[in-house]
Amino acid sequence: MGIPEPARVDILRELKSPDARAANVEGRYNADGRGRIFLNGSAFPAGLLSVLAHEFIHLAGERGVTPPWYKKYLGHDDLSFDDKYQEVIDICAKAGKPFAE
Repeated sequence: MGIPEPARVDILRELKSPDARAANVEGRYNADGRGRIFLNGSAFPAGLLSVLAHEFIHLAGERGVTPPWYKKYLGHDDLSFDDKYQEVIDICAKAGKPFAE
């Protein structure tokens, strides 16, 4: 797949967490310059469209910020700091719904 070993190790470490629904590797780290998204089994019941939208936002260059421990229990993730984030996720999920049915 053209993914450097350090990135592969990070992906495997991240996906071992039960909280991780997906991981990505930016294109600049790959031999062919294309980004990669890796899905964990938990991505499917969580809502695949929303998980993919989240990962595409990361691949577009938006860095995540680790939320405080108590916000994780409220459903916050590493992009929840942005007020527009949930609006974008909702729009993507709504637009993709006809294709997922």
